[in-house]
Amino acid sequence: MFWNKKNEDENKIETERSNEDEVAVTQKEAEAAKGILQNLLNTMEFITSVAIDEIDKQNNIIHLDITGDDLGKVIGRDGATLDALQYLIRIMVSRELGYRIKIKLDSNGYRQKKEETLIRYAKSAINSVKSTGKEIILEPMNPSERRQVHLVAAEIDGVETNSQGEGKERRVVISPV
Repeated sequence: MFWNKKNEDENKIETERSNEDEVAVTQKEAEAAKGILQNLLNTMEFITSVAIDEIDKQNNIIHLDITGDDLGKVIGRDGATLDALQYLIRIMVSRELGYRIKIKLDSNGYRQKKEETLIRYAKSAINSVKSTGKEIILEPMNPSERRQVHLVAAEIDGVETNSQGEGKERRVVISPV
């Protein structure tokens, strides 16, 4: 019985707002997301505050920023806790609103710094492949990190990328063309 209820709720979310690209996110949705995240962080006894960083109407994404004293705990190892919070908040807000919504969480620019580091790492590996002519297999990465490496490599002539492996061991391979 529970399974049927869950499927009905998911179908409701799908049908109420089936084409997310047509409806831009609003301040109301951003405030709802901010409130839900703040309540969750308070329940977890984190000493933090949440701010709406940006409402990206073009891509329909709400960007929230977490500041405060417990940022190491909020971010977690390699951003794992921040990723988990982002996933939970996206689900909680979507259920509350009755349709899916995209949310990006950050904490004091952590994601931006991490992305810049990843881009430098990718460019260094690409330059190494170009100079040595030998492929390089990068460390395992999550899907968004792999996508970023593929995008960086796509802008540079003389190399190609693909992903290999399964699950948490999936890696980007950079090869000379």
